[in-house]
Amino acid sequence: MVRWVFQAGWPGLGGPDGLLMVCADEKASGIFDLEHQIAQAHVSRADSEDVLKGNNHWSRQDFDSKAPGLEWQAYFSAAGLDGQKRFVVWHPSAVTGLSALARKVPLATWKDYLTLRAIERYGNVLPRAFVEERFAFYGTTLTGTPRLRERWKRAVTATDAALGEVVGKMYVERYFPPAEKARAEETADLKARIEVLEAAPASSPREPWPRCLRRSGRD
Repeated sequence: MVRWVFQAGWPGLGGPDGLLMVCADEKASGIFDLEHQIAQAHVSRADSEDVLKGNNHWSRQDFDSKAPGLEWQAYFSAAGLDGQKRFVVWHPSAVTGLSALARKVPLATWKDYLTLRAIERYGNVLPRAFVEERFAFYGTTLTGTPRLRERWKRAVTATDAALGEVVGKMYVERYFPPAEKARAEETADLKARIEVLEAAPASSPREPWPRCLRRSGRD
């Protein structure tokens, strides 16, 4: 039986590991301090990649008791998860830390932080000044890329990211008819049978070789 379980975690922060920034004004300083506190709630990168350490099962009620600060039941309802009873929490310390910060940090700071993240996320489709500012930091400062790619190349990449599955479906419908799918599945099944035959001990009863292989002299 297949059982679907939702995963809860924090998607990431605005800069790489160990990034040191100097903030020029009060609003920027508040945003940086908040993100720094969020980062401190996270585990190390090595621990975050450990699947066993990420296998933490929580019930809906666990969020209220283990991570107070957010209105979790209202959040789950808004997300359409009223019927979900169990969750896998990948970063428990990040979830509990974020919840505590939601209660501790002033609402005005959260608004500034989320406004910045929204601008950052859609920076590539905002007016050119935003595009260039975003690239200056993420492209040049962090990765050393000297020049922004041409607009048409960025447009192709964005289109592929947005429509990749749709285009792939159209391609399959046109160039991968049911007969070809059946042929590919038969080939995959044949490969699996060959691997089983090759791995079997010489003294064990063997399944007859497929017809197409008997032509090569094997039986």
